[in-house]
Amino acid sequence: MDRPTLAAPLDAGFTLLTGLMDAARIIPDRLKAKDNSLPLTILSGFLGAGKTTLVNRLLTEPEGRRIVVLVNDFGSLDIDARLIRSRSSTTISLANGCACCTVAGDLSRALVEIAQSEALPDAILLEASGLADPRGIAQVALANPALRLDGIVTMVDAETVVQYAQEPEIAALFTSQVSAADLLILNKVDLVGDAIAGARAAVAALAADKPVIQTAQASVPPAIVFGITTPHDAGILGRGEAGHPDAFRSWNLTWTGQLPGAALRKALSSLPHGVLRAKGILHLDDEEAPHVYQRVGQRWSLRPAEPGVAADALSRLVIIGHRGEAEEISAAVERLKNA
Repeated sequence: MDRPTLAAPLDAGFTLLTGLMDAARIIPDRLKAKDNSLPLTILSGFLGAGKTTLVNRLLTEPEGRRIVVLVNDFGSLDIDARLIRSRSSTTISLANGCACCTVAGDLSRALVEIAQSEALPDAILLEASGLADPRGIAQVALANPALRLDGIVTMVDAETVVQYAQEPEIAALFTSQVSAADLLILNKVDLVGDAIAGARAAVAALAADKPVIQTAQASVPPAIVFGITTPHDAGILGRGEAGHPDAFRSWNLTWTGQLPGAALRKALSSLPHGVLRAKGILHLDDEEAPHVYQRVGQRWSLRPAEPGVAADALSRLVIIGHRGEAEEISAAVERLKNA
């Protein structure tokens, strides 16, 4: 089941154009929602920055807002959508690609359904894939006349910002995500100690004019995330600084039944350095409850799933890594399959 799921840059541009044409075709002449009445907040940030953690926090304390959440997973398995713990708000999954290109049509259709609903939301929150350019997403979304862009919020991992800003295969997309933001959230500052000065300097070098909030564990009040009222217009948003780098691929694994806990932990702990991000919901034979696996670079955790996580009988795992190290990562995936 391991296969590339990211198109080449030219293909991505063509797919974005197709998505925009599809949006224009499927949007009806009249929507229940009035023009510019539905505020959209795009939550951006590279892989592992803490976006899903922030979404869960916002849904736990919405401060009276009725929020519709759209979750965009790069892999074909909707892990992030399953990790959204609140079921009182509507959660829509956009899996198997980036909302700025591969699943642009799905995004357009989902936004039309929202604009046609009887109970219109107070806010729409779109958690972008870590490999998506938020400008492209905004361009697709704003084809719907009922929407207005409230703001682009980009989360930055304090542990990895210096590395990602300099790594050739990542830097262009990472910089584009940061420069598109109305608000930057420098997350995980509790993990870097004295290195926080370097992280702050790296963010300032990329976006000196952007407001930056420092936090740990994505602890940001809803009043800061919503109501930004961005000055961006569709023309500015259409000029992204980076197309999609064809440098990444995903590996998607599913299992039935319980997995051997000891063997799987050993295999998960030895994933190669080419793995940028991994996440999954796993059923282990030495644990009663399903466990959530999270990995960013070489830091990983395996913890019991919190109440509200959508865990069914299947175990699911998505691994995202450098395409140039696909052979080594594929070998590690085979070890996981045979654990």
